[in-house]
Amino acid sequence: MGKRENVSTVRRDQELAIMNRFGVPALVLAVALVIGSSTYAADVQRYRALGFASEGTVFVYELFSEFDGLGGGQSFYYGLDINKDRWVTGTPLGYRVGDGHPELEKIGLDEIRERAKVRAEPFLRSLGSLEPGVPVYVHALGDLREVTREIEFGFPSLVSAYQVFSRHSLKLETVDLENPSPESRTYLPTCKGLVLSLNGMEFYRDRRIPKSRFCPEDYRVAEIRWNPFTLNSVVLISVMFQGFEGKQREIIAIPMTAKWRQ
Repeated sequence: MGKRENVSTVRRDQELAIMNRFGVPALVLAVALVIGSSTYAADVQRYRALGFASEGTVFVYELFSEFDGLGGGQSFYYGLDINKDRWVTGTPLGYRVGDGHPELEKIGLDEIRERAKVRAEPFLRSLGSLEPGVPVYVHALGDLREVTREIEFGFPSLVSAYQVFSRHSLKLETVDLENPSPESRTYLPTCKGLVLSLNGMEFYRDRRIPKSRFCPEDYRVAEIRWNPFTLNSVVLISVMFQGFEGKQREIIAIPMTAKWRQ
């Protein structure tokens, strides 16, 4: 199994390198990351849930985004082992600007995603058919509803529309943790870690913040995807942080196995 971090660390290293190249002092860098206006262009990561494989123990999804400042974009396919909360060996698979493929800087996101799909095809084929699962909660980028820290949702009947056979409450909290980036730790000593509880029982807590998240300011639940055949679920979380060009969003996936729904 692979280390469970997103592949965006290199992206932030590129941003830091650009600022260092032009002599941007560390203090200015830290201030830019903290107070940059959300009206500036920034990377907004999107996702595509492909579904559950290997008898429901692996959740497969694609993360993709465009890079406004550096040009190009990225697309990666992830296989998440739900029971071990780790990437399946060999994933993520995909393409990104700066990964030894300079030609990607001259092509659009559609082509980048197509190339990523080709690269991931052997892995996807090895999984066989995928169960798409059921989205039981979604908070889209354009959703104007008030963001809530506690979400009420249910697992639906698949034979009678708009009826649920069990109701649950997912609570999202944050906790202050040490900034994982030595470059900005002096000026940003702490960042926000993630805590999740289901029906009053905590099932996920950050003990440290992975470098791939940079310095999160906040989190939101983007989607809860349920597998009706195994009763396992995955929570897709929006991670918000201040980037070089403005506020950015990335996606992380957290397993919510059946034992937490007793």
